[in-house]
Amino acid sequence: MNWAAIKTVSGKIVMDSVGRDTNITHEISIRYDNRVTSEHFVQSDDGRRFRIVSIENLEERGEYIKLFTIERGLDEAAKT
Repeated sequence: MNWAAIKTVSGKIVMDSVGRDTNITHEISIRYDNRVTSEHFVQSDDGRRFRIVSIENLEERGEYIKLFTIERGLDEAAKT
């Protein structure tokens, strides 16, 4: 993946893939890709990892998607 806009959020709750309310830490906007699911994660250039909780197809146009995520910390391999 080449481009992503990462935005910190607080106080936002979304329903995860099994129907539980989950507190979101970040929203990540990327180009539309129908292969991206809540089974994936995002890793930023600085090694931070984000678990995808929910996905929104912005304006149902198939151009951009917003990923509602939870930050999971640094990838140990990225530290080296």
